[in-house]
Amino acid sequence: MDNDLANLGQEIRRLRKRRNMTLDALAGQAGITKGYLSKIENGNTNLERRKTIKAIADALRVSIADLTGDHFIADRANSDAHAAIPDIRIALMATTLDLPTGKPSRTIDELSLETQRLAEARINCQDSLVGHALAPLLTDLHATAISDNRLPALQSLVQATNSTAHFLKNLGAVDLAWVAAERGLQAAQILEDPVYLAAADYARAQALIGLGAYDRADTIARGAVSMVTPDCSPGSAGGSGKYST
Repeated sequence: MDNDLANLGQEIRRLRKRRNMTLDALAGQAGITKGYLSKIENGNTNLERRKTIKAIADALRVSIADLTGDHFIADRANSDAHAAIPDIRIALMATTLDLPTGKPSRTIDELSLETQRLAEARINCQDSLVGHALAPLLTDLHATAISDNRLPALQSLVQATNSTAHFLKNLGAVDLAWVAAERGLQAAQILEDPVYLAAADYARAQALIGLGAYDRADTIARGAVSMVTPDCSPGSAGGSGKYST
């Protein structure tokens, strides 16, 4: 653990300096004290709370995987979350938006509420809950998207795959995160709504950052911003604005 702590602290320091951030600035944005951050950077204190790691990663504008490498901080909650990855992989690989893949077990209203619930839970670092609920949600949304409820199912699918991509990236499963983001793009392309297209591209850009493809990530992210940037010229039209992150 000592080597892991030292490596993590060194990476945090490297990224902080690359961002031209002071200890005070990073500590303030992460919601921790300057002294605690200094101990973390020097590898002199345990850092096992995922929520703290995420706060530091967010302040540095990177993913948890960017800080911790291919491994994750091994507490029980994260182990449970990591154990959900195989089911998520199957849910992504065994479903399609072209052909029926079974019947959903929930109504579209239930699925929409579950999509929003998991999006909020992911933001709050409830990774075990999110991980084990994503696979059935993805399966049901794909099945519903082939039915009469195609439009709301596709809208929820964009958000669900966004949550999936971020969840997987933060656990280091960056290749699978890209698959999830691409599935979200497929749904958004069917919707033809710039807001959903931008949301899907944002997830793709985040997955590419995890893969180290920074230039392509930057291009996609800039394109996403341009799709939702208000155009005040006469006759211009914006997106529906229904998507919420």
